[in-house]
Amino acid sequence: IIKTDAIHTADADVYVQFIVNKVWSFLGLVFVFAIMTAFIPRIFSLIQKKYDKVDFNAGIETFTKGLVFLIIVPVISIICLVIPFAVPMSLILMALYVTSIYLSRIFAGYLIGYKIWQKYFKGDINILLVGIIGLAILFVLDFVPIIRGVCMMISLLFGIGIIIELFNNKKKA
Repeated sequence: IIKTDAIHTADADVYVQFIVNKVWSFLGLVFVFAIMTAFIPRIFSLIQKKYDKVDFNAGIETFTKGLVFLIIVPVISIICLVIPFAVPMSLILMALYVTSIYLSRIFAGYLIGYKIWQKYFKGDINILLVGIIGLAILFVLDFVPIIRGVCMMISLLFGIGIIIELFNNKKKA
């Protein structure tokens, strides 16, 4: 016989663990973001310049670049695994792929925070505060069951698209 109190306690424990994991994940993102702002703040200035005025077509282009990257890189990496002398390239690509996926949330969060800052605050931009606002919004949206998956996918694709555009800007400069 299963006691219902034990089930409810187990459910509560799982929920508490879920919350704790989300909070640690958020704090980890904020920590990485803070380190990035300390050592490479120019990246966020480039994002501000690039996305100061964004139209629908530019947003679709950024989203599409992220989608293509998400699909193409693993395919290229697997092809490189088959070619003996290309295995190191495959490993490098996969490391960059995983790193891009992680950083995409930071860049998407920063863009969200920047757009909110533009709309509601008229003072000088505080890069750290802008990023924390955007990451906090993504953090809160992670708790809404239906929105969570959509939000994660959109932020992933936009974040990767932003990373690609930042690299393209570096090549042009």
